Amino acid sequence: MTIPGGAAPAAPALIPVAPQRALASMGDHLARLLRGRSLEGLGWVRPDPLSLRVPLRAYRVATTATAYGFAAGTGGRAGDAAFSDAPAGDEYLLALNFAFYPDSPPSAKFVNSATGTYAPGDQRWLPAISGTNEIAAHVDYNGRGQLICCSATLEFWLAGHSWEPRHAWIPSRSTFALTLNALSRALRPPFYQGRQAL
Repeated sequence: MTIPGGAAPAAPALIPVAPQRALASMGDHLARLLRGRSLEGLGWVRPDPLSLRVPLRAYRVATTATAYGFAAGTGGRAGDAAFSDAPAGDEYLLALNFAFYPDSPPSAKFVNSATGTYAPGDQRWLPAISGTNEIAAHVDYNGRGQLICCSATLEFWLAGHSWEPRHAWIPSRSTFALTLNALSRALRPPFYQGRQAL
């Protein structure tokens, strides 16, 4: 695999970017993903300029509905409600942070929807995913705490996982929609197994 200009993909730099650049990239990519939808209408929240909380829904029945509440690539309106055409499912809250973005993927963690944090004993707020090599969710990875093991998350790269060129985060092409779509694929059958055991 090569990227434009013929270069081979490389691991992200893993260095925080200038906040203004991260904010501009996040804003641009967020607008492209939402395509006219409002954060409020979707239940998404920005607790600070470089953070985003995204409600996700995991499904136990076959569906093409996304985990983040709307069909990507389709136009929307500010009043569109999330999950309006989706089946019922298990609700989660994903916390994204963009301090290393766009040179690296966003940091991603599942958090307790009542507290907005993840602490020992909060396993029920973490989905059980199996049967896919694209993503895994660990309650505690090697004593470092929660890890969404997916090349579209910053933590995957910080953990020093081995990777293949197809996993590369390419700053000129990759956006956090990649993160949301990877989770979407994992939060439906046959990969979604319910909540993590307590």
